[in-house]
Amino acid sequence: MATSTTDLDINDLFSLELKYENPNAAIAPSGTTVTPQYGGNISQVIWKVKGREKQAYTLKYDSENRSQKLKKYHYEEHNY
Repeated sequence: MATSTTDLDINDLFSLELKYENPNAAIAPSGTTVTPQYGGNISQVIWKVKGREKQAYTLKYDSENRSQKLKKYHYEEHNY
């Protein structure tokens, strides 16, 4: 059984993380700015489906807190 909400168990089929004020900028492609959101907006969505690469969205908002830009990307995890 997974020990936290971000750990994947071998039997999990799907994992989802919603990032608000603590986005993981290290996983975003170079040149992509990941801005923390403090008003309840989501800054980053990360998900994984069993047998596939981890995927992510980075979201950008305008001054009225409307979603203006959504950038999708995937990345490889490195276990060092």
